Amino acid sequence: MEFAVSRGSLLKSLSRLASIVEKRSAIPILSNVKVTLFNLSMRLLATDMDLYVEDEIELEESVDKSISVTVPMHMFLEIVKRVPEHIDLITMISHEKDSSFVEVMAGTAKCKLPSLPAQEFPSIISEEYLSKFKISAEKLYNILSTTKYAAPTEDTRYYLNGIYIHILEKNGAHMLRAVSTDGHRMACADTLVSENSREMPPVIIPKKSVLEILRLLPGIQGEIEISVSNNIIGINFGTVKLVSKLVDGKFLDYAKAIPSINKKIVVIDSKELRDAINLVSAVSYDKSKAVRFKIAHGKITLFAESISDIGACAQQEVSVDYNSDQELDIAFNSRYVIDVLASIEDKIVKFCFANSQGAALVCPIGSDDSLHVIMPMQL
Repeated sequence: MEFAVSRGSLLKSLSRLASIVEKRSAIPILSNVKVTLFNLSMRLLATDMDLYVEDEIELEESVDKSISVTVPMHMFLEIVKRVPEHIDLITMISHEKDSSFVEVMAGTAKCKLPSLPAQEFPSIISEEYLSKFKISAEKLYNILSTTKYAAPTEDTRYYLNGIYIHILEKNGAHMLRAVSTDGHRMACADTLVSENSREMPPVIIPKKSVLEILRLLPGIQGEIEISVSNNIIGINFGTVKLVSKLVDGKFLDYAKAIPSINKKIVVIDSKELRDAINLVSAVSYDKSKAVRFKIAHGKITLFAESISDIGACAQQEVSVDYNSDQELDIAFNSRYVIDVLASIEDKIVKFCFANSQGAALVCPIGSDDSLHVIMPMQL
C-alpha cells in the first residue's frame, strides 16, 4: 500500500512521541513506532510498556483499507527531520509480499526502513475508569510544574517516585492537589476543579509520565479530559492521547510533614535571594553545597565555605522583612532552596521558621495555592 502524508504534520507528531522510545530497547519492538492507517486517519503509537502516547494525523486522501506497520522511531524521525522544508509530502510504501521493510520517499530520496510485525506491538492498556473530568490545561501544567522538582525517580521507597494527586475540599470548593517529596523537601500545589472530579481516587503518577505530560501541555488551549482508575490514568490533549500506569503503592501521610508552628516569618525578594545563593555557593564543589542562613532584624547573611578547598568561603547580605527579634542560624542545601524559588512565580516569597533546627515552610506571599517544605542541614 502507498500513501502520502504532510511532512510538517508527521515531523510534529513523531517529535511528540520520540522521547518515550529508547533507541536500543531490550525488547526490539519497543524501539519502533506503530503506524496505523484507517480511512482519512493516520495514527502513531509509541510505548515503553508503562507509558503509551498516541497521536493522530488527518490524511488528505482516504486509504483503500486499514493497515498497520512498525518502523524504528528515531531512524524515521531523523529521516523526516532531514527532508528539505520545501518538500511538502512524504510517501510511505508497505509491501504485502515482503513486510520486513517499509519504503519512505521524499522528493528524489528513497529510504528502506526495517519493519517488525505490527501485531507484536503492545496495545494501549485499558480498564474501566472510575472518574472522568475536565480541567484547564494551564491549571494542570501549573500544579505539576510546581511540584515536579521534589519527586525522585529511583528512590527505594517506590511510592515516592512520582507525584501524588488527589481531590480535597478547601474553603468549600473542590481542589486538585499535587504533592511530591524525596524526604528532604516537599512541594504541594492546589488548583480549582469541577465538582464532578470528586470521585477521582488518589493516585501516584510516575515521574517519567509527569515529565511527558508537561512536555505535551504547552500550546494546548482550553480544557483537557482526565480519566482515572486505580491502575491507570488517561489524558486527552486534542489529537494526542496519553495513557500511563500508576505507581502501585500508598503515598505517605504528607500532612504531618507540613510545619504548623512556624511563626517567625522572613519576607524576601525571590530573585535577590536566588542570585545571592548562586554567588556564595560558587566557592563550594561539595555535593551538598550547604549555605548557612544567619537571620537577624532586616537582613539575612548567607555564608558558604568549601570542605575540600580549605579557606575558600563567601558571604553576602540580603535585605528582608523579619517579624521577630530572635536571631536564627540555619543551613540548607543550596540546590534545594534554588529549586523551590524557581518553582514559585511570585516575585516576593516568605520563609516561615519555628527555630534554627526545624524545617522551613516556603510560600508565595500573595497566594495559598502552593507551599514548600525544606529540611535543614546539620551545622
